[in-house]
Amino acid sequence: MGFKLRCIASFMIGLALVASACGDDDDAAAPATTAAPATTAAPATTAAPATTAPEEEEGAFPPGVDVNGDGVITIGHIVAGDRNDGGYYQGQVEAVVAHAEANGWTAIVVDKLQPGSGREVIENLVRQGADLIIAGGAEMSDGMAETAAEPAFSDVNYLLVTGAPPTSDFIATAAADENQAHFMGGVAAGLLLDRSGGASACITGGPELPFVLQMEKSMSAGLEHAQEKYGKALGAELLVTFTGSFEDAALAVEAATAQFNQGCELIYPYLGGAMPAVWGAAAEAGAGVVGTSMDLCGIPGLEFTVMSINYNPMYYLHSIIDSFVAGEFEEGKQLALYGVGAGIGVGANLCDATDDEQQILDEVRAALADGSIDIRAIITG
Repeated sequence: MGFKLRCIASFMIGLALVASACGDDDDAAAPATTAAPATTAAPATTAAPATTAPEEEEGAFPPGVDVNGDGVITIGHIVAGDRNDGGYYQGQVEAVVAHAEANGWTAIVVDKLQPGSGREVIENLVRQGADLIIAGGAEMSDGMAETAAEPAFSDVNYLLVTGAPPTSDFIATAAADENQAHFMGGVAAGLLLDRSGGASACITGGPELPFVLQMEKSMSAGLEHAQEKYGKALGAELLVTFTGSFEDAALAVEAATAQFNQGCELIYPYLGGAMPAVWGAAAEAGAGVVGTSMDLCGIPGLEFTVMSINYNPMYYLHSIIDSFVAGEFEEGKQLALYGVGAGIGVGANLCDATDDEQQILDEVRAALADGSIDIRAIITG
């Protein structure tokens, strides 16, 4: 089952990237030396069109873009988890690599970043000629901030994927608004439970980190909104288990199985490399699966997916990279926080929504977009 699911996940990412390349963008560790070059990545046909890249010759780029003046744009991309996890990490890595390849740039990827090794890995990327270094998650903020402030490395451009403003003048931040997406996900889960008459949905999560706890609060608030505003899934609850690891498949399956035994019929695996194992357990238990970070609806082999919550960096990183190459990248600023109204796919969807269910999701999306529902105030109040 594990090998089959990994193969399915790889195929799924290619389809997802095709969809993201056609989207609306109006709104806008192993040592580094072992990372695969862009030439080994997914085919360039999955990337956004190469319409903005300048000619690659010395002096062709705006100031501060080609940091070492070698005439080549090199993008370093580091992620804490497995680049083949079938979800959050794989989605963003393959999007960056494919976009770099399509534009004739170089991408160097380092995955499975070990705690405390961030600084060493970033320094290695600088030595390999990186002009822009992307850290694909808030868990790498400390190592990036320390390195970016060093005079020997400060000329390089740094992007941290997080919804928080930067804490350093040498780092820019950008993210999708996960809290809005998860609130919509809670509403969508309520609609599914109401449809089936189920009493519980569940989350299998990893460590109890701040952004993980915000996810739980946002989804719970969304379920409560479906109950109180629309009278859906009254009395249903959201069961949450934290395993302490995004990657430990055995722990994740144990937790998910216990949740299925408690009557959970819909599971959201908020995990990294352990996620495909939970897919397999859900398929065996006959439970529905919530797609994590990207839309998995309609993917052959993933028929157990019944809804998705979408916030993967794959939806927007190509736009930010293009702005960097154009000389518009500004460190020390939050470049973007893409909400559910941004038109790039952030939010949640049911795989087979009825007209009434879709109307509710559209109403919730509009209320989040115009501030009528202030999810940040809800989860921090």
